[in-house]
Amino acid sequence: MRFSRRTERKIGAAALPLSLGRTTRMKRRCVSIVLTGLMLALGACSTNVVSPVPEVIRNATRGIVTIANEVGSLGTGFVVASDGLIATNYHIARKVMIFVILPSGKHLQATLVAKNEDSDLAILRVPAEDLMSLELRSTEAIVGEPVLVLGNPFGLGLTASAGIVSAIGSSLRKTDRIQTDAAINPGNSGGPLLDMKGKVIGIINGKTTIGHGVGFAASAESVKRLLKTVPMFR
Repeated sequence: MRFSRRTERKIGAAALPLSLGRTTRMKRRCVSIVLTGLMLALGACSTNVVSPVPEVIRNATRGIVTIANEVGSLGTGFVVASDGLIATNYHIARKVMIFVILPSGKHLQATLVAKNEDSDLAILRVPAEDLMSLELRSTEAIVGEPVLVLGNPFGLGLTASAGIVSAIGSSLRKTDRIQTDAAINPGNSGGPLLDMKGKVIGIINGKTTIGHGVGFAASAESVKRLLKTVPMFR
């Protein structure tokens, strides 16, 4: 006996076990949910969301300088007071002759006015006014927060890299130390570690030589303490 195709389809559907029918319906429902989620994700990706990072970098570059010393070493620094105070690393600024190259390209001889050798920090003064200064953040870094590193690696000019805060404080056996996985190279020393609002949360002062993605910065608070020792600092 032969059945029509329509009848065969009905018989086949009726012969399906109840559990298999439920499984099929569940699979269809899951597929529907996945497709809905995918469509929502694609819709979110297609939305024109402007990242704040380019603007943060663009604004911060106006307060970042290159540091050069008499032996030809290059590093980075940033303006902490508009009347000519620059923060950088002591190991760059400990030479007799120190020069600061402003964002405008102007070269100025600098004077060392404060230092903290233990934290590898230095404050320089240059004969300039109306410089663009970067703001030191009043709150400490938070593990996991995104950060930017700006500096002059290998003398290539201003370069930006991004990462997160990997560790802070006591876990590094130094209360004023911040660890980050952002790319750090020779020449970045003395440059700022910025949050996503462009505020300084640290000053770069080293990386490990035995691995990748492990760099360090002194905290913004340690820079503030050193600034308080500068005569006539306002």
